Amino acid sequence: MKKLILLSLLVILSLNFTDVQIVRYSEVNERVVKRLSDGTMFEKNKIIVKLKHHSSFSGKSLGISNIDARLNEYGLTSVKQKHPLNLSKRFYGDEELSKIFELRYSSTVM
Repeated sequence: MKKLILLSLLVILSLNFTDVQIVRYSEVNERVVKRLSDGTMFEKNKIIVKLKHHSSFSGKSLGISNIDARLNEYGLTSVKQKHPLNLSKRFYGDEELSKIFELRYSSTVM
């Protein structure tokens, strides 16, 4: 057993933790940021999320307390449902689309 623990410690100590990649961004304009490693562009202060289950969202909250608390650290300003359900005219897949939200926040994250 001692040999197994010693071997495990040697393996852990031999791992190289210096392979951490630093992601760099550049500002394209006042609304867009570009990731330099692959050229992907992002709109500032906006996140699109799809929830697993429906929630009772409001204008500034997703209705999920632990997620809302974390988002408020970044200055969440608005929550908008991208595809609200139209109860009079529903199609297959509308329920899944209604779980997609646009979140806007005010703090700078870079």
